[in-house]
Amino acid sequence: MIKFNVKTYGSVDNKAIIFVHGFIGSAEDWEEIILEFKDNYYCIAIDLPGHGATICDCDDDFQIHNTNTQLRLLFDSYGVVSPIVTAYSMGARYMLDFAVQHPDYFSAMIIESGSCGLKTEQERKERVFNDYLLSQRINESSMLEFLEFWYSLPLFGEIKNHPDYKDLIYNRAKSDKNGLIKSLEFAGTGKMTALHEQWKNLQIPSLLITGENDKKYSELLFEMYSNNKYSNFQLVPNAAHNSHFENKEIFVKYVKEFLNKL
Repeated sequence: MIKFNVKTYGSVDNKAIIFVHGFIGSAEDWEEIILEFKDNYYCIAIDLPGHGATICDCDDDFQIHNTNTQLRLLFDSYGVVSPIVTAYSMGARYMLDFAVQHPDYFSAMIIESGSCGLKTEQERKERVFNDYLLSQRINESSMLEFLEFWYSLPLFGEIKNHPDYKDLIYNRAKSDKNGLIKSLEFAGTGKMTALHEQWKNLQIPSLLITGENDKKYSELLFEMYSNNKYSNFQLVPNAAHNSHFENKEIFVKYVKEFLNKL
């Protein structure tokens, strides 16, 4: 069983929004965003397996389907009904898989820099191998060295120029390397079931959002938008993959506009 670390904000009497972080992140990543919503929503932020203070008993706990089975029990234990979910990157992969398993559970989804997975077996095999190399880098480096490499990837654009970048690195450097390696091994993109066909049939109002400087995920999310009539698509200016960190104000603006139309 997974012992999830959970943080809650706001009144349990309000509509619930569940917040799910990305790779090397934690529930704390969402605190600045949650401050904008906690007066009107019951906000629940979790640490995924291998991240933050969540504890796993065995390797099976890291597998996306198994994690989501236990997350369903966790969410139900908080008494939420038809919650909204906001999920970033790796967290978006988990929650898209969750939505396919439980298509009537979420009343709406905000998917930031996520995807439906890789379309071909060959792409998945290549990604599994690349994630293995990435895990080797994590194992052989200090966390600070790895983070320097990680945030130099084109995916993250100019994130190093953000005034709060040092705080981001300080928090990320606390990560457990073994947990991150397990996460890559069992829940990396290459291990994710391709959900492109299932996505077409999901009837959940969804906001698909990423930074305008993240060309890869701009294309992936636009394709998702084109294939699902219940989805909306927004690009956050002056941001790349992590738009809720790089341009919080516009990210919040787009999310509030989306929620107000539900």
